[in-house]
Amino acid sequence: MLEILDEIPEGLFDHGPTELHKILKGPTLIHLKGEKEDPLFVSTLLHGNETSGYFALQKFFQKYDQKNLPRSLTILLGNIPAATKGLRKLEFQEDFNRIWAGGKSEAEQMASSIIKEMKKRKVFAAIDIHNNTGKNPFYGCVNRLLPEFVTLGSLFSKTLVYFIEPHEALSMAFSKFCPSTTIECGKPGEGVTEVCNFIEEVYLLDEIPRKRAHELDMQIYHTLARIMVPVGATVTFDQEDKSKDFCFIKDFDDLNFEELAPGTLLGHRYSGNYEIMVNDETGVDISDQIISYEGDKILAKTTIIPSMFTKDIKVIHQDCLGYLMEKLEL
Repeated sequence: MLEILDEIPEGLFDHGPTELHKILKGPTLIHLKGEKEDPLFVSTLLHGNETSGYFALQKFFQKYDQKNLPRSLTILLGNIPAATKGLRKLEFQEDFNRIWAGGKSEAEQMASSIIKEMKKRKVFAAIDIHNNTGKNPFYGCVNRLLPEFVTLGSLFSKTLVYFIEPHEALSMAFSKFCPSTTIECGKPGEGVTEVCNFIEEVYLLDEIPRKRAHELDMQIYHTLARIMVPVGATVTFDQEDKSKDFCFIKDFDDLNFEELAPGTLLGHRYSGNYEIMVNDETGVDISDQIISYEGDKILAKTTIIPSMFTKDIKVIHQDCLGYLMEKLEL
């Protein structure tokens, strides 16, 4: 399943993400040797339609010669079949950012082999690059609150999110043996220059600084819960459509990173057959603490801060509506 290379194939970065199948057979790990042996690990296209990371690497290699690198670099180009179709994932596939906690499937075995190899190579730091489907600021994510993790994330954005779920994410696996971050850089194609600059800044460091959060003038959030619609429920954002089970407000993703007061309208429920599901980071159902219903209105029951709220109905069914956070003071 995994192709392993020791050089960038000729002409690779002359192609866009939807053309990579012309060069690559599938998920590809590229090890590039540099003067400093401990490599920076950069992952992109775990979701095939999240393209900013790929374009950032394209830009990076307009400046750097792969045969004369100051530090070793390992690149993971993830879901090539989905990228070819411009999709997050193909219908039969697992989510490539939910395969990193071990398991017996082919994709999980591939992920385990990558982790084993990068441990052996004493990886310097790990960056996993993603896009959102909804409106969000650029932000970094970390899975540990140690100074080197917080500092790494801060080099991309002064907005940082700490999460431990989904525990199957790539950055969670790498956080056990090196500083790691997931960066979220807006919608696909956005933030290419910012991501390229971030990769280069980390790449050229001799070591990751260990600054405390209060030294970095940051806003840190903690992901508390995941919000979902039940399997089989229908969803719309068309305010005139009362035929679906749930109709969320028109500007649903404008709520991201806003502090919402109790009673804030999230949408309407036109069928009594389903309820919004909210699970905390341990998997416990806390829906009754978060969501209330008044007639057909869906309301916030308590103060909430959303992130990654999306209006992409396919993503809602494949993954979730989004996440809920709290502010952290460190």
